[in-house]
Amino acid sequence: MRPFLLFLSAGLVPAPGCKGDPRVINHYQVTVPREWKSWSLSIPPPQVPGKVLEAYDVPSQGGSGSLVFFRSSYLPETRAQELLTQTRYLVLNLPSLNIEEAKEIEVGGKPAVLLSAVAAGNGRELAPTGLGKPQLTAGAPTVETRRIWVRVPRGREEGTFEVLFHCPEREFGSLASAWQGVLESLQP
Repeated sequence: MRPFLLFLSAGLVPAPGCKGDPRVINHYQVTVPREWKSWSLSIPPPQVPGKVLEAYDVPSQGGSGSLVFFRSSYLPETRAQELLTQTRYLVLNLPSLNIEEAKEIEVGGKPAVLLSAVAAGNGRELAPTGLGKPQLTAGAPTVETRRIWVRVPRGREEGTFEVLFHCPEREFGSLASAWQGVLESLQP
């Protein structure tokens, strides 16, 4: 197996500028704070409904958060308005989830969707709710977790470009400006 394939099969994300750079392959640019480190293999990144392009650990005073860039399938003829409706329906069935904001925005000059919600989780992702109530593995205690989900509909070849940002809700105030900088730098 070639070294690059071993690199990908191990779950590592190449650094920008490397052959196989996800930013080049998937046609996007973004600036991430230096303090936010590429995802460590010791803890799996949050599960996302698509192919992970890059993932970062978001350090904070009260625990870690996460930032994940991913690509999901192409949704034919989908505009931001329809994507907003679809996104709301995807999360409305999650117990304890409170949608704080759901709106159409522009990201890098392209129409997009932003959904901000708070629910039980571990700061890095929301807790699974398959049994009707949020539960983390091994009975770990839950913390209120902020999720910000940005979705940018793109063409058939590029799929939908997506970003998930999670952090402990009590830390969101101190991370909000850094998150805003990431969002403002994004060119999907």
